[in-house]
Amino acid sequence: MSLAAFRTIGARFAILASLLGLLALGGAFVAFEADRRQAESAEVLRAQASARPMIERMRGAIYAVVMESRGLYLAADRAQAERFANGLRAHLRDTETEWQALRRVLPAELQPMAAGVEPAVRAFIQARTELARIGVEQGREAADRFGNNEQNRSAREAFNRGLDQLNEALTAVLERETAAAIAAGHRTAVLLLAVTAISVVLVLALILWRVRATVAQPLRRLTAAIDTMAQGRLDQVVLPAAGVDEVGRIAAAATVLHAKLLDGRRLEAEAAVMREQAERDRIATTRRAADSIEHAVGGIVEALGRSATDLAGATTVLRGTAESASTQVQEVAAGAQEASGNVQTVAAAAEELSMSVNEITRRVDDAAAVARRAVEEMRRADVAVGGLTESAAKIGDVVRLISGIAGQTNLLALNATIEAARAGEAGKGFAVVAEEVKTLAGQTAKATDEIAAQIEAIRGAAAGAVEAIRGIGTVVGEVDSIAQSIAAAVTEQGAATQEIARSATVGAGGTTRVSEAVVHLRQGVEATSGAVRDLQVISTEVARQGQDLRGGIGQALGALRAA
Repeated sequence: MSLAAFRTIGARFAILASLLGLLALGGAFVAFEADRRQAESAEVLRAQASARPMIERMRGAIYAVVMESRGLYLAADRAQAERFANGLRAHLRDTETEWQALRRVLPAELQPMAAGVEPAVRAFIQARTELARIGVEQGREAADRFGNNEQNRSAREAFNRGLDQLNEALTAVLERETAAAIAAGHRTAVLLLAVTAISVVLVLALILWRVRATVAQPLRRLTAAIDTMAQGRLDQVVLPAAGVDEVGRIAAAATVLHAKLLDGRRLEAEAAVMREQAERDRIATTRRAADSIEHAVGGIVEALGRSATDLAGATTVLRGTAESASTQVQEVAAGAQEASGNVQTVAAAAEELSMSVNEITRRVDDAAAVARRAVEEMRRADVAVGGLTESAAKIGDVVRLISGIAGQTNLLALNATIEAARAGEAGKGFAVVAEEVKTLAGQTAKATDEIAAQIEAIRGAAAGAVEAIRGIGTVVGEVDSIAQSIAAAVTEQGAATQEIARSATVGAGGTTRVSEAVVHLRQGVEATSGAVRDLQVISTEVARQGQDLRGGIGQALGALRAA
């Protein structure tokens, strides 16, 4: 196991608990040792106390010896003397055994006293042993003389006094040692209790100091730092140093969280800047698209208006020319009628008619050229409006792309909202940013839908303009055909007029052909006048549709710029 593992809170508490355990073991050992010593003392006291029963038994043996001795004094025969002598010897052996056992268990301080009693014991045993021999061998009279005297009684009394002295001294020693053992036990208990209490207090103080230094204070600093982070004052956060214990790991996690919150705030600021930039880019892009559409469609509408104006001017000129031709035809008719009376007048009128026909031919050629220009302008307008339709389609594709991006942004915002919800309190900032991104994506999708609707309106208007322009082109083509027919007719009339002029010099017979030619010319002029009127109406309608197209495009561009 590495040293870092012992730096955790659990390991520290385990070490402190181990110290308490060791302290308990030490106390238990001290208590065991004290109990062992107390037991030894008690055993010694018990051994010493066993001396008192020995003394009492020795006293009993002395009395038994006295009784057996009196039996010897009164024995009737040898057999009876033998019986008393055997009892006497047995009691003497018991006395000897008890005395030796007493000498072994007596305290050392009583051994000198026991040594002082030893001669009395020896004298008593020897005298009584001799008494038993005499009683058996010599009879009761001899035994009575030997034992029943003051000397033996004095020896017995000396023995008893020695035992009494030993008993009293032993009692005093036992009482003193018992009191000393009890006092020692009390001292040991008090000392053990004091040492245990002091050790427990010291260990508890050490535990409290370590808990306060390594747990409580870092946790208070960590709690204050987390509260500061919760209040949003990220620049005022002061975190404790990271470590390998649980508090240190929490501090490390809080440091990572603080860094993440700072990154979140930075990302939120960057997202706000990006949103502002995206809004500015969107507005700029929309305005550029609107300006581009306005420029393209405006140019087309302007060209369409100019073409309609030119067409109206051309129709006006053509109408004037037709009216002038009609007047001249009438004059030619009058001249033709007068030609029957005066060939010279007819010739002059034919010459004037030839000049008028030439003028009509020139004017009709001009009208045909204007009509052809109108056709070319209509074709260009058709191409331009077709390009407008394609541009609108491309803008629609761009709008759909923006809508798809908005949808993906909305999906990403939804995923970010879900991840922020999983993160809990730490993900609230991300949830707010995700919600704002989601709202912006929804607004973008709504704006793209409105732009798509406006683009569809533009495409519809452009399609209508294409149809109108194509209709105008068809009408202008018809005007061109009519103008070409008029030009051909006028050319033919010019040839006829020249022929009339030539014929007028020949004779009045050509007046009939002149009248017929004038009739054809009048019909052509009338047809030209009708076609010019139709063309004027069509040009007016084209101009009106161009204004309507300009208004519709203006509304669409206004809505696009406002989006």
